[in-house]
Amino acid sequence: MSTLHAGDLGRAECGHTGQRRPLHRQRRDRRSRHWVNAFELGTGPLERSDYYEGGRWNYSFRLLHDMAARIELAGGGCEFVAMPDAFFGFGRPPVRQLGRPPFGGEYGAGMTLDRFEGLNNEPDIEAPYAHRYAGRTDRAAEIVHTALACQFGTGPDGLPGNDDSGALSSWYVSASLGLFPVAGQNAFLVNAPAFANAQLRFGGNELLIETTGHREAPLAQEAGTCPPPRFVHTATLNGKPLDAGFISGNDVSGGGLLRIELGPNRRRGRRSSVRRRSPTVIEGGRLGGVAMSQRIRRLVIVVRADPVICGHSGEARNLAEVALTRGFDDVRLLTWPLPALQAAGLPLKPLDSILPYSAGITVERPEPVGDYRVPDGRYTLGLTSRLYELFTDGVPTVCISMYLTPHANVTVEALRGARASGSGFDVTTIAKAVGSDITNIVRTSIDQGRPGAAAFLLATFLANDRCVAVSHYTRDLIVESAHRVDRICGTRFAEECAARVTISYPPIDTGAYLDPDPVRVDEALRRRGLERDGYLLFLSRVTLAKGIDDLIAAYRASAGRERVRLVVAGTGPELDQMRALAAGDERIVFLTDVGDEEKPLLMNGCAAFALPSKPRPEFVETFGIALVEKMLAGGGPVITTTTGGIPESVGDTAIEVAAGEPAGLAAAIDHAVLGMTADERRTASRRAREYALRFDRVAVFDGLIEDHAVPAG
Repeated sequence: MSTLHAGDLGRAECGHTGQRRPLHRQRRDRRSRHWVNAFELGTGPLERSDYYEGGRWNYSFRLLHDMAARIELAGGGCEFVAMPDAFFGFGRPPVRQLGRPPFGGEYGAGMTLDRFEGLNNEPDIEAPYAHRYAGRTDRAAEIVHTALACQFGTGPDGLPGNDDSGALSSWYVSASLGLFPVAGQNAFLVNAPAFANAQLRFGGNELLIETTGHREAPLAQEAGTCPPPRFVHTATLNGKPLDAGFISGNDVSGGGLLRIELGPNRRRGRRSSVRRRSPTVIEGGRLGGVAMSQRIRRLVIVVRADPVICGHSGEARNLAEVALTRGFDDVRLLTWPLPALQAAGLPLKPLDSILPYSAGITVERPEPVGDYRVPDGRYTLGLTSRLYELFTDGVPTVCISMYLTPHANVTVEALRGARASGSGFDVTTIAKAVGSDITNIVRTSIDQGRPGAAAFLLATFLANDRCVAVSHYTRDLIVESAHRVDRICGTRFAEECAARVTISYPPIDTGAYLDPDPVRVDEALRRRGLERDGYLLFLSRVTLAKGIDDLIAAYRASAGRERVRLVVAGTGPELDQMRALAAGDERIVFLTDVGDEEKPLLMNGCAAFALPSKPRPEFVETFGIALVEKMLAGGGPVITTTTGGIPESVGDTAIEVAAGEPAGLAAAIDHAVLGMTADERRTASRRAREYALRFDRVAVFDGLIEDHAVPAG
């Protein structure tokens, strides 16, 4: 396995690579994950058994050393939250409380309800904080506040259960201070204090806790009459904003000033100025958390990455960059070695034109494994084995695969192996399908009488935790093709695809295209021998599916050719063929070395941008990333077709023509170049930019990752 280093591309592409853990720590980590065997897989609570001083639901919400995996075991954040919601009675009718003194029959009847019976013993004291680990600190605050106000008092029955040498008393003190110690971990969860001010002394150090917005809540309230809770809005420790909803034991004993601002409004998830997720993993005997140095969350993207000229390579870059601002401190792109990409004949960017990745993003290109005669098997085993290593090292991981074949295949295979060895339960997989997955595999396999390949691809797709399509067009294509497979194979893929496949549009780095510097635009055009508004631009892969042959024919037939040149920027399998088609026409220019930095400059300076894609057996345009990039960059109008998912990328802001009709395309060129006034062009450019902003990479990332994204700040 090799990691791509800065020298491989002439620029810094890697952030950090990390080191493999010692063998004894790997064994310890594997043993530490055996706890999953005590839980019901797919539903989340502990197995039915006999439990001491409580029921299985009390024990199900203990604060484990790996709460991220605990939540995933329940099916994800929403599914996990639903369990303590039901346990604590949110959205459910009240239950009759125990009498004084309670009778044995009452206990038995209560246990069958699977409801929280109160803070009466040690198994109960951690459950009120379980919501925090799924981002619902508002729920935890409400539960803790109600317990403090309604279950404790000052009389002989002031404790709600068996104190057991101070267990419940210490819970009351900790909860009242707003600092709850997590058993076995170097962490205190920060919650709304019951006191306006408090002082804690540790030897010669003193920790002061000061609150603003505090409201007194008298003890021994009757159920249903408890005053509303207060919620943490912001918190600072020694003047620095807390990056997480917890502080370490070292911070507590070291002393200082903890300021907590309270208010009546619920603050949860990404609306809060305090990062709400609680620590989830223990690393090397220390707490893994945002405020500490240990790695806790990883994003892996399996993709055809740079230097491949492909929409997915840009998507992967954009998702990776956003991930660093969303709580992921280890981001990796797993892709193919450069010789394999070159041997495949894929269109590649010039290596010295590739922009560097930010620190924290690592590009890995695993070398082939074995000496099999078939090279594909060696390379896929290289990817699979590296994914297996990442899935079994104990770091909570989200893995996105782009292209089902082969990337989703190797992901599912690696995860299957990891879980067979007792690991991988803290891994979440997301498979993103594009139209060519369906046209190249499903439809072709069915047409060739090989439905098994089509069924296997759909089964692999649906084996992931989340299944997404790049556009509504793609989703419809998946469901339609699944119906064909079902009719042949007797399967039920279509029903599951319709229920589970969601939409995640390609993420665009809008900042890289908006408002390019006019001076830089003019300089770039001058280097190319071009003039502003003096050329019609095609910037994409040079392939028949992109309609480049129709564009050359239409340009030659247009009146606008006297006003503008045609610039074909890109490489691809039909480049030589198109050069031969344009031979002798000095008005047509081919550019094969346009880098990422130059793209928005050429887009901004063009009189019009044309991408007349058409459906082909080997490829159907499922979105139109280049169109969105052009709309953000400004310049002349977009000319395109209604092929595949293109209408979703441009809305009603483009000049649309029928696919495969050069005459209509020529008329559109004349309209864009000769027929539009300056005001019409400015208006069209503004509307296109406003529409394209919806595909900003941050919004797309948050929608794709959902519960796993934690906004910075």
